[in-house]
Formats: sequence, C-alpha cells, structure tokens
Amino acid sequence: MMNTMQQNSATLKAAARTIAQDSVDAQYRAEPRWEAYGDEGKRKALQDALDSLAYLIAAYEAGEPSLLADYAAWLDELFAGLKFPEGSARNSLMALADSAAKLAGQPGAALRDFSLEALAKESEAGLSLGCQELSVEAQSYLDLLLASDRKAAIGYINGLSQGGMGIKKLYLDVFAPSQRELGRLWQLNRISVAQEHYGTAVTQLAMAGLYPLLFSGQRKNRKMAGACVGGELHELGIRMVSDFFEMDGWDSRYYGANAPGVDLARQLSADPPQVLCLSATLSVNVQGVRQTIEAIRDTKNLERLPIIVGGRPFAVAERLWADIGADGTASDAGSAIALAEELVGRGR
Repeated sequence: MMNTMQQNSATLKAAARTIAQDSVDAQYRAEPRWEAYGDEGKRKALQDALDSLAYLIAAYEAGEPSLLADYAAWLDELFAGLKFPEGSARNSLMALADSAAKLAGQPGAALRDFSLEALAKESEAGLSLGCQELSVEAQSYLDLLLASDRKAAIGYINGLSQGGMGIKKLYLDVFAPSQRELGRLWQLNRISVAQEHYGTAVTQLAMAGLYPLLFSGQRKNRKMAGACVGGELHELGIRMVSDFFEMDGWDSRYYGANAPGVDLARQLSADPPQVLCLSATLSVNVQGVRQTIEAIRDTKNLERLPIIVGGRPFAVAERLWADIGADGTASDAGSAIALAEELVGRGR
C-alpha cells in the first residue's frame, strides 16, 4: 500500500509533462530573448524541464532534501559551464515547483515546500563537485583518454602493471579518479558526452586486460553478486566493486547495467550468493533500488540475503540505505568487502 508521499509522487508523475510545459512557458515569458532559439530551443527546454522534474520528484519521494540539494549543485556547475547567469539553476527548479503547486493541488504544494527546504540546504552547504588533484599516473592516463588514443592509454596501463603497480592501486588511484574527472569535465561543458563515453569504454577495455590478475589470490567459498538496478547505466563503479571481491577470493557474479529487479531475483534464487551489491549513481534510480530490494525479499531462498547498496545518492543521504530496506551501504570497494564479511559472519 502506498504512503502519502508515494501517492503524491504518483500524482506528480502523471502530471509531469503539463507541469514541465507550464514552467517552460513561464520562463520564456520572463526571458523573451529565448525565442531566438526557435522551436528546437523550446523542445530542448521542455526535455530539460522534464529531466529536472524527475529529480525533484525522486528526492521528494525518498524524503531526502539532500538529494535535491546535490542535484541543484550539479545543475549550478552545468549552467556555469554553459555561461548561464548566476542563479539560473535555482530559478529553473523553482519554476518547476511553482508550476507543480499551481497545477497539481496538494501534491504540488508539498513538492514546492520540499523544494524550498532542499534549495536552502544547497545554499547553506555550498555544495560543489569541485576538482580534485590527480596523481601523475591518473593525469597521464586521462590525457591519453582525452586525446582519443586508445592504444596508448591501454599500453600505459599495462606498463604501470608490468612496472609493479598493483591492480587495486590501478583501480583506486588511476581508473576511479580519471573517470570522476571525465564526468566533471563533461558537466562543465569542456568535453562532449561522446568523449566521456569514449573514455569510459577505453577504461573498460583496460580493466578487461587486467582480468587474469584477479584470480591470483587464495579463493574463498563465498559468492557475491553485483548489479546496477533497472534504468541505471553507470556500471563502472559496481564492476570495480565486483572485481575487488574477486581479488579478495570471492566468486563474483557481475550482472552489469540496467538489471531488472524481478529478473535478477529469479536468477539469484537458483543459486543464492552470500551477498548482493546494488549500485545507483543517479537519484532518479533510488526507487529502482527499493523495488529491486523488495523483489529480492519476496523471492524464495533470498528473504534474508544481505544487500549492500552504493553510489552517490547513498553518500549524499546517509540513512537512505536503511529507508529503502538495504542492510548497509559502502563508499568504496574495500568497505563493501568489510561490510559483506560482517553481514555474512553474523548471519544477517
């Protein structure tokens, strides 16, 4: 049975296109110069509004203002990269909230109140992704990715490996930070989405080349499964986690991106693992994590399967993992393994 927040979210989702169109119309009235972008500009503005409204509703449905504050910070950075006036991100989000309050009755008013609270948190915290200093190795690798030199990039990784850099250090100190920086550069409109996807694809190839090294340690009689929930396409993080479990002696089963919850539960039921790790990078996929967990709990042989969740939403909202029914969260592969050992050891 749905609670009030879920019922409100369903109402808002049903009215999403009307709300988004109304907010776009309001912003065009406030900014007549936008008419110069023509019909294509209006089409893109509507799609952007629908995307942002999905994040508004997802944060509201989760009851986590911090998720919306985090999205607003991301949008601030994106708009700054596009040279939009300061405050444009907040104004676009509040235009959506105002349209929801006007068109969707009490659920819309609740969303507007929630949005005001969340944006106040973003203003107080000064949230920003920021630029983290990269190691020499990570910067050198990133430069090769940005130069679209796949052969040289993979050769560089192989050279580091042959020179004595361990696979865990390669993952944590080269792959992970370079991927984060690729995402940040895209966000600031300094590289295209095609360049970001290219860099990710090369990193996946480089990781595949290191795969034989995953089995060098002593094996344990334990199995884990790792997957991104349905709708989530950012799979590199959960693949790294799965690989770390493999290096720790576990038998890892990696189910990749966009794994439907019911299908995943059916697959795992035939040969249950000792732990399941689920990933969601985008807050719009948090409800997908909840639904996957519910499908797992409702499946024979999996009722007490320990479930660990990870990804940015769970780092931003510290208790979100408990709210959606997981057994814990982990910020990185090492802590995921430690938590898995604890949960299995105490017979969760």
